[in-house]
Amino acid sequence: MSPANQTSTTGTPGSGAADLGFLGRLGRLISVHHRVTLLVWIVLLVFAGYQSVHDQDALSNSFSIPNTDSQAALTLLSSKFPALNAATATVVFSVPKGETLTTPTH
Repeated sequence: MSPANQTSTTGTPGSGAADLGFLGRLGRLISVHHRVTLLVWIVLLVFAGYQSVHDQDALSNSFSIPNTDSQAALTLLSSKFPALNAATATVVFSVPKGETLTTPTH
């Protein structure tokens, strides 16, 4: 069978690797070099784990926007009610006895 008579998965005669596009070529490269791909992923995961532990001191969980009403309110809450200054909420749903939240009336 000559190359001109061969058909690709798209059904067009003579089409080959050039018709795959970027993602097709990338997928073929990864499948051919699967061991190298696996090694690269392992190295990236180990590096990301190392960086997350190593740079933990540089991270901050505080946020403020000076000279705004919301920041003034948060500062006031922190000074007057230190135990209640976190931005959390507890939501409780209640229905009459014998009914559920999935009842159409609710």
